[in-house]
Amino acid sequence: MKKKKFRIPAIARKAEKAMQDAVAGVIAEHQQKGLPLVVSEGDKIVWLPADSFPVKGKK
Repeated sequence: MKKKKFRIPAIARKAEKAMQDAVAGVIAEHQQKGLPLVVSEGDKIVWLPADSFPVKGKK
């Protein structure tokens, strides 16, 4: 019996891309304004200073 290939629906790919773009925008905005990012690491809340995370496209 052949295994059926699982194909990700186009709407799911578009949703994933939209989420990635939104997160990248938030990261860039926070870094420009010098604001920390607040993220969850397991069961802890962590504040990351603006200069501690990289921005895509910047070197």
